Amino acid sequence: MARFAKTANARVATAFWTYTAVGSTEAAGRPATNISELGRPSKSWRSTTTGEQSVVLDFSTARSVPSVFLDNCNFATVKIQGNAADVWTSPSFDSGNLTLNNDPKLGRRKRLIDLTAFNLRFMRILISSQTVDDNASFYEIGDVASVQTIATLTENIEYPLRWVGRVPKIRNDFISGGFETVEISSARPLNIQFAVRQSNDSANVQEIYDLFGNKNRKIILDLSLVQDWESYLCEVESDINNSWVNSGLFDFNEIEAAVFV
Repeated sequence: MARFAKTANARVATAFWTYTAVGSTEAAGRPATNISELGRPSKSWRSTTTGEQSVVLDFSTARSVPSVFLDNCNFATVKIQGNAADVWTSPSFDSGNLTLNNDPKLGRRKRLIDLTAFNLRFMRILISSQTVDDNASFYEIGDVASVQTIATLTENIEYPLRWVGRVPKIRNDFISGGFETVEISSARPLNIQFAVRQSNDSANVQEIYDLFGNKNRKIILDLSLVQDWESYLCEVESDINNSWVNSGLFDFNEIEAAVFV
């Protein structure tokens, strides 16, 4: 197997902090509490306006959060802030403006955002006044996963890396500008299949079982490729299979994860 082109080895998060979410405004039937139900990005929070809006996460106590994953967003610019109290005149953590790029495979904006030295009780997702992609009169966030720890694979993902299935969505462009993404199914047809080659070392082999051996576990798979949207909230679907290559190597073949769409 040949090594996959990368900027760094792929990363995997398997555990996430729980939190209570409150939006600055919340549309009927679309409360901010929806974003904590990981794996249901279409069950989203929506604001009631496109002026400056925010969602505050309360972890109940200070939490170390190395990364936060935002999925199914319809806006391009966001800030992540943090503070010991739910007061935001001068937050002790501020990421500055960050861009959420569109994933062409899924037709939505998302990103795994790395945070430096975040260890606070409150996190605020701050959305400045901006034009939304789908020409709507609200902001939307599907999932927010607050990562407890994220592991970098000792050996990177190998060929073959395959995308199985197509996402049943269509994009409508408006003459006046902007676009909307229409979901035509609630199924999860996009699966990622990949393999990993590990040295015959007990710690390296155990790493694969620890990260991918729990079928139906929710994970974030960050492929660490060129594009910052190439991170996915998904569910492990395959059992671990490995084959002996030689006295020093094992191949873990056909690891499969279903992307929540």
